[in-house]
Amino acid sequence: MAGLLGSAVKKFLQRRGLMLVNPDFRWGVSVFSDIRRLAQSQNWSLDQVFDVGAHFGEWAGTALTEFASAQVCSFEPFPESFTQLQQKLGGHTRSRQVNLAASDSTGEKQFHLYENSCLNSLTDSSAWTVKANWSSMASIVVRSVRLDEWCESEKVAQVDVLKVDTEGFDLQVLQGATGLFERRAVRFVFVEFNDLQPREAVTGGALLPIDSLLRSFGFRFINTYVDNVGVQGQLFVTSNALFMLQP
Repeated sequence: MAGLLGSAVKKFLQRRGLMLVNPDFRWGVSVFSDIRRLAQSQNWSLDQVFDVGAHFGEWAGTALTEFASAQVCSFEPFPESFTQLQQKLGGHTRSRQVNLAASDSTGEKQFHLYENSCLNSLTDSSAWTVKANWSSMASIVVRSVRLDEWCESEKVAQVDVLKVDTEGFDLQVLQGATGLFERRAVRFVFVEFNDLQPREAVTGGALLPIDSLLRSFGFRFINTYVDNVGVQGQLFVTSNALFMLQP
């Protein structure tokens, strides 16, 4: 009876262009489900999550729900976005908000602002802004930090999940975490990309240089998760890749 009911439900959904998928049994549907399954296979706990480029806390909020025991540390340098982040997650006991930009060096950097704050970045030549031919409307000076130095100063020994979405500056963020990678202190990396190879006049967005860096520290590419495919004019992909440290 249950089988007949399930078959009927599937047919009903298919007629309406829908598909019933259980992310706990199919890879590549939910990165949160995939990370949980992979961590469980190695008896790894998921206690510390970093969200670099947190914006308003959209991804971090989901991570707090999906990783039920994890401390989620969100990095966001833009003051207005950081205020929104604090309002969204500041009252959560497992959330910490850090008003810094992660980078390959510690100090101060120019941070480029756009009308859509999702595009704010340490570079003014990210893949999307170059495609759209958009110029930043202003820039401000923000404090930047290497993640390996920040973890040392804050006595963070392990980062179970490192998510990076910094609009073109992702490789530099990872280069600033090499001290963590060297001691195998990061288990999963989830990072945005737009293409496989670097493109002329574009900063970041290429997956192969990221793969090359992470592979040198023992990471293995697992899967991609596509957010959007733009088909107007030049094709443009917004996607994310999951890497796992080889046990």
